[in-house]
Amino acid sequence: TGPQTHLVNMGSNALYAAYNLLPRRAVEAAANTALSAIGLGSQEAATFAEFSSMAKNLRKAIQLGARQALTSWRLETRTFEAYAEGETLQLEFTGVGGETFAPKLGGKIGKIMRSLSFRAMTAADEFMKHTYGQMEAAAQAHRIAKTEEKLTGAAYEARIAELMKPGSKAWIRAMDSAKRITFQEDLDGTGIRAINRIDQLAELAKTGRAMPWIGRPLTFFLPFINTPTNIAKQAIEMSPLGGAVAVIDGLRALRRKVARGKMSKAEADAEAAQIYDRVRLVQDVTNQTIAWTMYFAIAGLVKPDDDDEDGRPIITGTQPYKTTKRGERDNAYAVMPPQSIRIGDVVFSYSRIEPFASMMAGCVDLLQEIERNNGTLNGAAASAYLMRLKDQAKDKTFLQGVSDILNAIEDPDRFAERASSNILTGFIPNIVRQPIREMDSKIRDSQPREDEGFFSAMARRVGYSIVPQLAPVKQDVWGNDIAANRGKDLLGLPAADSLKRALDPLNSSIGAVAAPIDAWIFRYNNVTADSSERIGLTPIPSHVTATVDGKRVKLPLTVEEQREANRNAGQAARAILGEDWDWRTATEAGAKDMADRITDTVREFQSNERERLRQKKLAEMRGME
Repeated sequence: TGPQTHLVNMGSNALYAAYNLLPRRAVEAAANTALSAIGLGSQEAATFAEFSSMAKNLRKAIQLGARQALTSWRLETRTFEAYAEGETLQLEFTGVGGETFAPKLGGKIGKIMRSLSFRAMTAADEFMKHTYGQMEAAAQAHRIAKTEEKLTGAAYEARIAELMKPGSKAWIRAMDSAKRITFQEDLDGTGIRAINRIDQLAELAKTGRAMPWIGRPLTFFLPFINTPTNIAKQAIEMSPLGGAVAVIDGLRALRRKVARGKMSKAEADAEAAQIYDRVRLVQDVTNQTIAWTMYFAIAGLVKPDDDDEDGRPIITGTQPYKTTKRGERDNAYAVMPPQSIRIGDVVFSYSRIEPFASMMAGCVDLLQEIERNNGTLNGAAASAYLMRLKDQAKDKTFLQGVSDILNAIEDPDRFAERASSNILTGFIPNIVRQPIREMDSKIRDSQPREDEGFFSAMARRVGYSIVPQLAPVKQDVWGNDIAANRGKDLLGLPAADSLKRALDPLNSSIGAVAAPIDAWIFRYNNVTADSSERIGLTPIPSHVTATVDGKRVKLPLTVEEQREANRNAGQAARAILGEDWDWRTATEAGAKDMADRITDTVREFQSNERERLRQKKLAEMRGME
């Protein structure tokens, strides 16, 4: 029900459809033409001639999409498959993303909640599927009439008119493509291609959800399966990783033909074609051409330029949770957030524009790890890259449930309470939580205090998730409050900026400028391969440790004490370190010494503040005695 969720759904669908209709199809047509010259093209792949047929259907496509979106809204059901197959619409409530959700909440309240969530999302998806489907059907009709049946003139026109009717061969072929661009294609766990292994995992998750006792609790963690699975598969196919998958399947298909055992040649060829055929070859050449073009195009945009006055890269990848320090991640968010693009003084996030986000972040991560390892794709770079891929998946909002399960298993003491609170928070409609959270001008510290028990901490976290303004403002290592938008207020009005944040899924900021010392730390961390040598400074936590009666204990701090200590230590460290960091480079001789100086200075003043608080707390304990 969150406003941003609907904007992301509509925007991503429109962008992905436009990408597949124009640039990707043009590259596929070029690849098919080139491969046809050596006898490896396919009649079922794109050609340049079909663009004319598609252009003639653009107006009809938009009109059809609008009509069917209204029908979907009115009936609360999907309409695309029935239309494409030329069948009578079977009324049922199917929700979104290939999942089936029967309406559990009846009456006016139930209808209102569905209208704010699945009903609206389904209508938007139906608009895009019918619009794209009409265009794809026109392309398929041309391929059938011109390429396969070799028709011309009046016979060609008559055949096109026949094929454009719902239920035709052209519409049946178009159906899968239209479902694909909205990430609603059916999973195929029985498929023998390498990518189908992901489908098998998804179907295993569905089996778990259907089991007694554990099924219903698992649904809270895995409410959606088809859509995340399809996004992951398409992101892999669009990325350089898709090339490795293509090679694997190509070798498997070749082995079927060569070592066919007791199978006849025709049987072996048929089985090999199921794994890899000419259509797949054209598609793989297309995807890899685009992927590697993108890879080399952004190669010069990943590294922060020491000579650039801004000192920030144009595009960033991910910040893995497990292999980066918290302070390193905090610094990245302060200077140039993960999965962001900078155009001039405007920075915006691309993390929710799927499947492009996964593909682009993967390319950036690979480039950065190669850069960190002296421009070489060695074992360390490959290992770090694979770790980033795993953490990138865990950071996706639509995979939060999976991330919660994995984190709770790996570290139950730390994450079990968080996973439980996420479930409870999920009962509050996102149309309430999302605008309240996004309209807050500050980043909040939602971590429970050290002295709270499990249930108290969970209750506090749920409360902070619903109304984050109740939580204390988060501070950076210099003791400054962290703003939700580090740029300028829109139109110079805080109210306008709050509204923008509530409706802006790109988290864009205008005129955001990082402190010179933060920018230097960011550049240093980006070129340092050894994670232990990177700067990862964090504020003073919500407790200090002391020895009481021979035992090491934690003494909790109040919010005011913690904030004062961080402010004192941070300001003192900044005064000593100075402001002349804008002219320093992160790769010059002595950069490691400068990094150590920053770390040692901050830690020294933080240590002084912790000692002051420790003595204060011990004195309070003695006074109570």
